[in-house]
Amino acid sequence: ATAVATAEGSQQQPTITTTSNTASAATAQLVHALVVRCTALLLGRRLSLRGLAGMGWAVGVMLKCTAHSADLIAVRLWYDTWSRCLSHYDVAAAPVSELCDVLSAWAELQRSSAGSGSSEGVGSGSAAGGDGSSSSCYGLGSGSESASAVGGLAVEVDRRTRTRVLARLAPVLPSLPAPRLSALSHHLATLRWPLPPAWVQWLEECRSTAAAGQRARAAAGCDAGGGRGTAAGDGAGLRRTAEDA
Repeated sequence: ATAVATAEGSQQQPTITTTSNTASAATAQLVHALVVRCTALLLGRRLSLRGLAGMGWAVGVMLKCTAHSADLIAVRLWYDTWSRCLSHYDVAAAPVSELCDVLSAWAELQRSSAGSGSSEGVGSGSAAGGDGSSSSCYGLGSGSESASAVGGLAVEVDRRTRTRVLARLAPVLPSLPAPRLSALSHHLATLRWPLPPAWVQWLEECRSTAAAGQRARAAAGCDAGGGRGTAAGDGAGLRRTAEDA
């Protein structure tokens, strides 16, 4: 019986491996078709900023599903085109929510490339970006360009684009909620942009203020809820007393 089970196991294993390889190859083909279409849209400047973020997320997530996609020339072209096309958008007038979505998708692409083993540094940046409290997490002093290796190809984010994005975000940081600021801090840490120290300090101040406000509102809500509960209890007691009388 043991021999039969061993023989059956040895026969089934190649089938499982083949199925896995087939699924991975099919995913790679789907990624290829997706990036070819999206690259054409980017080059034709026919994607909105929100569409840009959505396509970035789609490709970033799908890249994690297959080990073959990192070797596709189309994927390398997508990374290069996606990283450079933001210069075609009016960032100064862009809605902050959409710009944050783009940064989120950008970070997802970076994590996907790191997950495929193509960039060790980006993976460490993502891990360090949990709280974003250290300036080293943001890649300060790491050079004039921010890049990640994708399948052996360095994808750079030009300094002008970074400057425009940061200039758009800086004035509105105090108005953003604490979760959005934490997410923004994490995404910038993953991207490892060489941020100015003053910008990092401003972001951290806004995060601290927003977090303190959130805690204060939560405490006030608990106090108000407790007060309402006490008042309701007192009212019920008064009603019972009146009925007994």
